[in-house]
Amino acid sequence: MTLTWKKHTALSPSEVSAPDSRKYHVYRSECHSTDDASLKTAVTQCIDKSVSYLSENIDEQSQYYLCEWNLIHPTLTIVVTDDKKENDGPIVIKCYFNGLDELAHADEHADNIRFLISNYLTTCSGFMRYSLIAVFNTGERSDCSLL
Repeated sequence: MTLTWKKHTALSPSEVSAPDSRKYHVYRSECHSTDDASLKTAVTQCIDKSVSYLSENIDEQSQYYLCEWNLIHPTLTIVVTDDKKENDGPIVIKCYFNGLDELAHADEHADNIRFLISNYLTTCSGFMRYSLIAVFNTGERSDCSLL
């Protein structure tokens, strides 16, 4: 399974598109699978995509590699952000996992995605070249946990 990426320009990392803005470039994809192997592949591709843009995404204020999981709309968003988690880098990676669209299992899905991210980052040589702190959250950015 290979994710297909579509690039949009947006006013903020959370917007889908805003054609007049040049601030954020949001790369969006979808994963329709639910089996563990496909989820692992999709998460790996999201990380690889984001890591491929780290040199363009990092500035002197960058401190965190933030992986956000939306519990209601199962979406993984990856950004590089500052120490206050307020100013994100210009390139955003988003993947909607529509196969996991079951609120009854939202926390279980979040734990699985967190594990997959953490597991892959420990061996991702592209990520290791940078001095970023990898964090994960499922709600407010102020409530992140280390990966």
